[in-house]
Amino acid sequence: MANDYIISKWKLWFRAIDINHKGKISRSDVRQEEDTFATLSHLNDDRRKQLQVDLDKLWDEVVFRGKSEPINEQEFVALNIRDYTANKQKFVEGIRKAYTALFDLIDVSREGSVSEEEFVNILRACGHDNIALNKKFFNDYNPVDGKIACGVLVDSWVQFTSCDDSSKKDLIKEAFEAGI
Repeated sequence: MANDYIISKWKLWFRAIDINHKGKISRSDVRQEEDTFATLSHLNDDRRKQLQVDLDKLWDEVVFRGKSEPINEQEFVALNIRDYTANKQKFVEGIRKAYTALFDLIDVSREGSVSEEEFVNILRACGHDNIALNKKFFNDYNPVDGKIACGVLVDSWVQFTSCDDSSKKDLIKEAFEAGI
């Protein structure tokens, strides 16, 4: 069963990916995110097209979950409650798979880690334009040699989206509550 704590995090998650802050997420929002990230990251046409295909698949699995778009916060939370309650392990595995794929895309240099620039670019693509807060968030991960291992980022997103224990420190929750 999903408790109030995890539900509150799913609401934060929705607001964080609602890049236009209009209370719903549509395929056009996904396109905007893809285009912004590709432009900020100086991706060539082939990489841009592959990014679009991969992000579409990711959004279908993690956000829309079989529902036609646009999707609002209430629907997003209900889909998460449904999947989490039905099979928490499968839910966690799906989140891990999706965020592993996402950070593979963000890792433009293909080094298995994300630089500050790549990190800031994806946040900006998602509508989080406060560069100072984005950089603080990056540094909260205690990067090594200016990079965060993709596995560390994936683990933090799995915790944020699936951990219902409010006694555990949650870096992403804290960043969103701080205004990211």
